[in-house]
Amino acid sequence: MNNRLYISLAGAMLLLVAMCGCIKNDLPYGKVPLSITAFSVSGQTGDAVISDKDLTVTVNLEETANPAKSELLNIEYKATLRDGSDDSYNNNIESSVKKGDVLDLTNDFDIKLSLFQEYNWKIVPIQNIERVFKVANQMGKPVFDAEQKMAVAYIQKDLPLSGAELQELKLGPQGCEQSGVSMGVVSQENGWKFYKNYIEAFVTVKFSDFIDETWSIRIYNFDQDMTKAANPGVRVAWLYGIGMEGQTCGFEYRKADDTEWTAVPSSDIEMDGTDFSTVLTGLTPETKYVCRAKVGDIEGGEVEFTTLGEVEIPNMGFENWSQNGKVICPWVEGEETFWDTGNKGSTTVSENDNITMGVNEPRPGSSGSTAAKLESKAIVGVMAAGNLFIGKYKETLGMNGLLGFGRTFQTFPTKLTGYYKYTQATIDKTSNGYEHLQGQPDTGIVWVALVSGNPDSDGTYVEIKTDNPNNNGKYFEKNADYVIAYGEMNINETVPDYKKFEIALEYRRTDVVPSGILIVCSASKLGDYFTGGVGSTLWVDDFALEYDY
Repeated sequence: MNNRLYISLAGAMLLLVAMCGCIKNDLPYGKVPLSITAFSVSGQTGDAVISDKDLTVTVNLEETANPAKSELLNIEYKATLRDGSDDSYNNNIESSVKKGDVLDLTNDFDIKLSLFQEYNWKIVPIQNIERVFKVANQMGKPVFDAEQKMAVAYIQKDLPLSGAELQELKLGPQGCEQSGVSMGVVSQENGWKFYKNYIEAFVTVKFSDFIDETWSIRIYNFDQDMTKAANPGVRVAWLYGIGMEGQTCGFEYRKADDTEWTAVPSSDIEMDGTDFSTVLTGLTPETKYVCRAKVGDIEGGEVEFTTLGEVEIPNMGFENWSQNGKVICPWVEGEETFWDTGNKGSTTVSENDNITMGVNEPRPGSSGSTAAKLESKAIVGVMAAGNLFIGKYKETLGMNGLLGFGRTFQTFPTKLTGYYKYTQATIDKTSNGYEHLQGQPDTGIVWVALVSGNPDSDGTYVEIKTDNPNNNGKYFEKNADYVIAYGEMNINETVPDYKKFEIALEYRRTDVVPSGILIVCSASKLGDYFTGGVGSTLWVDDFALEYDY
C-alpha cells in the first residue's frame, strides 16, 4: 500500500463554494471511473493484482499454461460514483471482453470499459518457467536468455572443459521433452561441440502443441573472482560471493592495517543457489577494511572497502519551532528548513487551523522540553490529517497542495528509532472510494525511505501532489525503482503513554549510496485520501537514526 500525505486546503474550498452560485449548470456528465474488481483466466496461479491507479491487472500463469489460449473465467467491474449512492450504473458498463472469451496473453492484452467515458485497462501476463542447468564443479548461477534461447553455465577456472559433466537440464515447462544432448561427461558423441574457450550443444524443447524451440547451451570456465562485491555502510557492510556446487562458502575480513583474518560464522552466510552473501556488523565508521570470499579451500581475491560516516539530521528532537504569520513551522526562524508540515495549507482560513505544532509534552527522560503534536481536524468539513515530514510544502494549487519529500542524505542507516503516543479516533470523514471505512478505527503511521536520484530546485526528491476529490494525484510509491530502502510503523490502537519504536530499514540494493532521506509522520494514514478520524492525534519525540544491526 502506498503511504501518502494529505494536505487540506480549506480556503480554496470556501472560494469554490462561493463561486458555485455563479456557475451555469450546463456541465456534461461527470467523470465516472470504471474499475476492474475481479479477474481470472484458465491456467492462472494466485489472485490477480489489480491497480486502479495504473489501470492494470497482473496475472501469473502456470508454466504449463498456453498463454495464447487463456479462457476468461471471470471478470467483474464497477463504476465509482462520487457519493456511492447508486450501483445501477454497473449494469450499464460495456466491456470489450466477456466471460468465456479466449484471450491471447502471449503479450499484454487491452480491455476497454465504457460508460460515460472509455477506460483502457491492460492485462499484464507473467509466466515464469523454472529452468535448470547444472554441471559438476559449477561456479555461480547459470544464465538463461529466453528471448535468444541460450543457457550458460560455468565451471571452476582451472578445470578442462573436456571433463565437464552435465548433471541436470530443464529448459521448458514441467514435463517437456528435450533431445539433442545426454547427461554425463560431455563428448562429441552425445551432442557437444568444442571451441577455444567454451563448449556448446543444441537442445530441442517441445511441450504440448505450443512450444517447439531450439536452445543453445554453453559451458565456460569461470573467469570472475569469487569475491563478487563489498558494499560498505557505516557500521555494517554487505558482502557478496560466487560459490561452487557442493563446496562450503564463506567470507573472511580484517581491518586494512591488521594482519589477522576474522572468519564470518557459517550461520551468517546466506546461500542463493551457488551465490552467497553476508552482512558484517560491529564495524567502525570511516575505516578501511579488506575482505575475501572463500569456497572450500580456495580463497578469492581481496577487496578493500571503507565504511562511511554517520550523518546527523537536524531537529530530530523536535525542539525548534517558529511562527510565520499564521503558520507554525518546525524550524528556528532564519535557519535553513529541513522538516515541514501541511500547516501552510490548513491555515488558509484561520490561524487556529494549524494541524501540527510543538508542545511542552516531551517523552519521559528526554533532554529536551518539546515534542511534535500532529492532530487530524475537519476544516470546512474536510479531513486535514496532522502531519510532519522531511521536505517542503511548496505551494497551494486550487484545492490541493504541491509538496516535495526528502532532503539530501548520503549514507546507510539501518533503522529509525524514537518515541510516540497516539489517540485513536473513529473515521468520520471519508472520500470517494473509502466510504466503507466510515466508523472504523483510524490508523497513524510513521515511515522512512532512502532514495536515489537528484534533488529538484527546492532541494527535495519526490514530488507530491494531492488531488481532491478524484484521488488521482501524484504520490510516493514505496516500491518504485528509486527507493533503495524502506520501513514503516502502523499505529492501530490508542497508546496513552510514550512508547519507544524501532523501524528497520529493508534494503532493496546496497550497491548505490542513497541520495536522499524521507521521514513522514501522519495522525491519519489515509489522510491523503481525505479519509480519517477527527481527533486522531500523534505525538512524536526524540527520533534517531542507528547504523548497526
